[in-house]
Amino acid sequence: MRIKQPQFWKTNNKISMALWPLSLVYRLVTKIREMRAKPFKSQIPVICVGNVNIGGAGKTPVTIEVAKILQEQGKKVAFLSRGYGGYLYGPVRVDLEKHDAKQVGDEPLLLREIAPVYVAKNRTEGLKLISLSETDVIIMDDGLQNPNVVKDMCLLVIDGSYGVGNGQVLPAGPLRESLQAALSKVTATIFIGDDATKMLPLETKIIRAKILPHNHEKFIGKDVIAFAGIGNPEKFFGSLKELGGNIMKKVSFPDHYMYKEAELENLLKEANECGAMLVTTKKDFVRLDAKYKEKIQYLSIEISFSDKAVLEETLKLVF
Repeated sequence: MRIKQPQFWKTNNKISMALWPLSLVYRLVTKIREMRAKPFKSQIPVICVGNVNIGGAGKTPVTIEVAKILQEQGKKVAFLSRGYGGYLYGPVRVDLEKHDAKQVGDEPLLLREIAPVYVAKNRTEGLKLISLSETDVIIMDDGLQNPNVVKDMCLLVIDGSYGVGNGQVLPAGPLRESLQAALSKVTATIFIGDDATKMLPLETKIIRAKILPHNHEKFIGKDVIAFAGIGNPEKFFGSLKELGGNIMKKVSFPDHYMYKEAELENLLKEANECGAMLVTTKKDFVRLDAKYKEKIQYLSIEISFSDKAVLEETLKLVF
């Protein structure tokens, strides 16, 4: 479920209070779903990297870094994704030569650069397919609230700049479940960036991390038109500005947006008219048709952990 974060989710206010009864209904439905579930236990260890709130928290880059650590430890890794935004039901192993974002979603295309990716709307069927491969550990991208799969370890990702908003459950706030419920499931929390909302400490192991840009040199001192269809576009725009880009225009689209040709042509026209570079995120870039990829630049990021050794030792607990 992807919902654009409204402003009233940031604080407790009249709107959130009015919606609070609906949050109780949401929690009840979630509880019934959990009680009726018959969780499937995979023969291969499953590590879930998830979040508690709607919107971008940095989960995908964290998932990638977790996979790299496991590979450094000699493990054969496979990703399991729901493939949000793609129309293939699965289970299917992602092939970069055959599949695009319209079929499997954008996140699986990013993950496939690191390790095999399996897309399945039904996670259980995805796990069964992976079990036929030579895999030591499965990283489930998202799914902390999915009651149909037994997880051997869960890692919660929180963006320090947003935290958990007003701390309320949908629709009164941004949470898929209460923070307490989420923390009861996890082995550790990956906390990205500064604690802007003053929510630390939490009753869980905290591993601090920060986002680092990869290819930012090309944007320093350049006029740019920036566009993004991610959970938190303003975070991308802010990063681009901090890196020295002179943002002439910012354009936001819904999360996982599939761009229309006319929209991209208009953005390119604007950029050409003012002599600016057209820039987006890598997550957006993989959703573009091939003919636009030579005309549009992207900012690539990675996650850096303040104490990588703590995460390395934590992951070893699965085996």
